[in-house]
Amino acid sequence: MAAGQKSKKSKGLLLVILTALVLGLIGFALWRGSLPWRIISQGAPPEATWNLDGDSLSVRPIRWTNQSLTILADSITAENRWLDLILEGSINLVRLKKARIDFSEAPERFQHIDFSRWKDLLDPARLPIEKADLSGASLNLSIFPSALETDLTAVRNRSGAIDSTARVTGGGLTVQGFLRLGWDSLENGGSFEGSYDRRSNPYFFSFFDEQPFRSLLQPFGQIEFEGSFVLDKNWQFYQGIRLITASEREQDFAGQTLTELAFSGATVFPNVLTRENRALLEGLLPDETTLFRIEARRRGDGPIIIQVSINRNRLFEMDADSWRAGARARVFVEKTNITIDGTLSPQDSGGMIFLPDAFQPDSLPSFNLPGILEIGEAST
Repeated sequence: MAAGQKSKKSKGLLLVILTALVLGLIGFALWRGSLPWRIISQGAPPEATWNLDGDSLSVRPIRWTNQSLTILADSITAENRWLDLILEGSINLVRLKKARIDFSEAPERFQHIDFSRWKDLLDPARLPIEKADLSGASLNLSIFPSALETDLTAVRNRSGAIDSTARVTGGGLTVQGFLRLGWDSLENGGSFEGSYDRRSNPYFFSFFDEQPFRSLLQPFGQIEFEGSFVLDKNWQFYQGIRLITASEREQDFAGQTLTELAFSGATVFPNVLTRENRALLEGLLPDETTLFRIEARRRGDGPIIIQVSINRNRLFEMDADSWRAGARARVFVEKTNITIDGTLSPQDSGGMIFLPDAFQPDSLPSFNLPGILEIGEAST
């Protein structure tokens, strides 16, 4: 009798355990299966409509905001194989249709890039999505006056890191790039290359706006650029490099017919606080000789140093505290070894003119490049 009761109790306990296990598995499957809803619902407004169709869950419309970043879309669809979703706990693909991305605090300087604010948000455990597709999205940046068309794809690899590619066009700007964001010990960062056609948009894109390099780029309608950057473990900018080139052929410039007017510049960011700029502007004559060569250098917000050569002979070197009206400047004349003090003043055609503090009838060099730099006399 006691043995029979003991057997019944064992069977009852086993049944309870099996029932709890089954209920636990069902609960786990339901929790995993609700993953698309839990993720999408974060951006679903009260008026949104939901649709479950086979292996996909969609919502329309979508509106999601994180500080200065806002994403709007006609619809968002989570496409997943339900068995994979339950077993692996990740969504195969999230696709946004007719999305609009508004970024009201886009960094104007290259070294102000900071992805750290999104590190927790994009964590694999918090956002288990294998691939995201935002093809044909509209991108509005606070540093650019025109809406841009964007094709953006992000893929999460086995380590959890995100590899994304993007192509952006509009307003004369064309750029494509790659970005890696990870939680492992590998290097994070990205690279990009593109062009900017100022003939399509008279706006001078702030990416090229730092002086005196803006003045040196003034004659060019098409600007080519490329660069790369590295992020630290917190996804903040660590170091990078930016290269800019431009050229115009068969151009009349400063009273001379040039075979080519060429610009090349580089900015090196050895760390988040410092940047080092260097640029060259050269005018080539039909016989392939160099009519003029301007080399500009600047470290951080320090003094600007400009060396000017004519027919390969150094004419003068100028250093200026900054590139704005009233800035103090000094011109060292190579031929006479004389240093002349003065100030910078805007030219009517753009750029700057150096005005000496005192009248220099013989020692001041004669130099004038419209829209860039002119050496002039103070009025008497």
